[in-house]
Order: sequence, then C-alpha cells, then structure tokens
Amino acid sequence: MARLQELLTMSEHWEERALSLMETRPCHCVETLEAALQEVASIPAYLPNCLLLKDTVDQAKDWLQEADTLQLGGRIPVLDTLTDLVSRAKTIPVWLDPLARLEALVSDVQAWKESAAKTFLMKNSPYSLLEVLCPRCEAGTGSQKSKSKRAKDVAQCSKRNGTWLDCLSDVEKALSESKDSASAMATLAEVRQKEMESLLALRASNESKLLQAGDCGALRVCVCHNAPLGPMLQCELCSDTFHRSCVSGSNQDPRPNQAWLCPHCRRSEKPPLDRVLPLLASLQRIRVRLPEGDALRFLIERTVRWQHRMQQASAEGVLGVALMTSHQRWGSSSPTSAPSQESYSASFYTDHQCIPLQGPCQASNI
Repeated sequence: MARLQELLTMSEHWEERALSLMETRPCHCVETLEAALQEVASIPAYLPNCLLLKDTVDQAKDWLQEADTLQLGGRIPVLDTLTDLVSRAKTIPVWLDPLARLEALVSDVQAWKESAAKTFLMKNSPYSLLEVLCPRCEAGTGSQKSKSKRAKDVAQCSKRNGTWLDCLSDVEKALSESKDSASAMATLAEVRQKEMESLLALRASNESKLLQAGDCGALRVCVCHNAPLGPMLQCELCSDTFHRSCVSGSNQDPRPNQAWLCPHCRRSEKPPLDRVLPLLASLQRIRVRLPEGDALRFLIERTVRWQHRMQQASAEGVLGVALMTSHQRWGSSSPTSAPSQESYSASFYTDHQCIPLQGPCQASNI
C-alpha cells in the first residue's frame, strides 16, 4: 500500500512538472526536456502530460532537423517553406535556436516585397506585386476585374482538372514548387509565350473591328463600352481605342515620345532599370527564393535582352528603316469618317496610334 501511495505521489508530481515544463516562458530547450523524460521513463504508470511532453520533444527534434537541412542543404530556401517552418515552430512549446534567424529572414522578405510594391504598383492598384511582375495568364480578357472577381476566378481555376498555368495561382504554385531558378525561368517563359499569343490575337481582333465594321454606331469600344466618337486614343499594346474624355487624368494622359497604354494594359508603373536592379541585388543578399523574386529576375532578363537587340538593330541601321516603314504604314493621326447610316452618323479620329506588335522590336522574341 505504501508503494502504491509513493507511486501515486510521484506520478502526480511529474504530471504537474511536465505541464509546467511545457507552459513555462521562455520555453525550455530540447536537452532540458529530454533529461526530464529520462527520469519519467522509470515510472510504471500512465502519465498523459508526460506522453504529451514526449510528443512535443519529438516534434521539436523533427523541426530542428528540417531547419538544419534547409540551412545546410546548399539550395536557396523558398519563402513558402520558410513560412511553413516558422508557423509550425510557434505551435511547439520548445526553445528552437534557428527560429529567430528564420523569422528575421521572413521579415526581410516582407520588407523587400513592400519596397518592390512601392516601386512597381500604382496608387490604389487592384493588382498584387506578383500579378504585375509576371507575364499575364489571362491577357486579352478585355476588362479589368475586381479583387473579389479575380479571387473567385482563382478559386475556380484551382478546382479545374487538367489545366496548367492558366491562372495566377497555377503560376505561383509552379514557381513555389520549382527546384531552382532555371526551372522557374522556364515556367515564366512558357507563360510569356501564352501571353504573347493572346495579345497578338486580341490586337488583331481590335484592329479588324474598326476596319470591317459597316456601322460605327454598332461598335463597342473604350471602358464605357460605347461607340467611337470624337478624339480617341489607341493603346500601344492591345490596339483598342478609347475616348480621350474617358481615360483622361489619373496618369492616363499620353506623354510625348512615350507609348500610351490603356487602363486594361497599364498594370504597373514603369520604373527605370537602374531602380529595379538594386531590388534584385537586395533579394540575392537575403538568399530566399519567392515567386515575386523569380518574376522580377525574368523581367530584368527580358529587359536586358531587349536593350541588347535594340542596340544591335540601331548599329546595323535596321531600327531606322523599321521605324520609317512603321510610320509610313500607320501614318500620323488624322480624322477618319465613319460610314453614314440612316440612323447614325459620326466621325472619330485617333490622337495616338500604335505600331505593329511585331514591328521593329519583334516583341514576341523579347
């Protein structure tokens, strides 16, 4: 009887001790908890709190092993993996030495994303940083979508079977799961090719509807979806036309010697390359991979290749000939009379016309 009473007293003591070890803040290290478990191992009784303590120590060991593998594996860790590790660590009541460093890395990445967003995103932009850095998955949809609408589309896209890189969530998942930067660049190149095909089709459609329409009153253009009338602006990218009055202000006015993009196509600011390169350099110092970083690198590589090709074309005299040919084809802006109809008669003209998408720069190869 005395032996049973002693066993009961010892069991109650260790149950309270195990609970205290898990609730104490700051948390104890793995070594301290393991030493306590060694003492408990000799008690021939069922101790729920001690079993919970053992499970906690096992979780901590597994977490530490994953953290060591991540830091010593030789590959740059992906942000999603870091975020998952940090989130799991916060549920383990054990002192984990690598946690502070991983939290600092995640914090540095968030600060980098905020800096990149200030560089690229327009004021009150409905787009995310990844949306403006990536080639468009849904180029040619013809209208801007609200955040709730795009979120609904992403949810529907994730439920579809047999689709790949058809929406932003597909691209983000592919980039997050890519083994290295090379595979991420290949993914983005595939998305860019789909974007160019969609843009070429959209541009051809927008150009042909103005040429083939017998009744301009039946046309629906611009953000207002009304007929063309009076001074119009033509988007350099999609070739659609817009009433100047509908898109004036809000940084949408055409600027001298600059391509004009419509509200659908102008998704971000256009920072100079010397402002963008430091962003990539700072991310490389952090040594964390994230979809936005891969998209930025892909964007910079495309820009540098385009600049190199323009320098070559200029040196060979090809650029001047191409621009002259383009100017002769499209000409300067002039009023265009719409066909007269019994019920409708109007005239419109473009204040700003665009060059062919596959003009002097052969954009599909950028």
